[in-house]
Amino acid sequence: MDKISSDFSKFIQRRIAPLKVTTNLLNDEMTLAKGQEEMILSRVAVESICATLEMFIEDVDELTGGSPASSGGSSSRASSDQQSEKRFEIPKPQGGRIG
Repeated sequence: MDKISSDFSKFIQRRIAPLKVTTNLLNDEMTLAKGQEEMILSRVAVESICATLEMFIEDVDELTGGSPASSGGSSSRASSDQQSEKRFEIPKPQGGRIG
């Protein structure tokens, strides 16, 4: 039982890391736009955020045995899976936690 919970914990930690990076990106952008009512994000940043969220949702659906939710962006993401995976490689923290 401990092995299963340890593996599950590693799985979750690995999948949450890109979400933490995404959250930090959005928080930084909001800080830069402080006092402004609107915020501008590049198309690349929005595509990266969407791909990160889609990957997390797909992984959790696969883990829980659920069916993937239909999403307009899924088919475009599927065609560039390898490119997206390379873009979202997170360096391992050295001596600390991410976030």
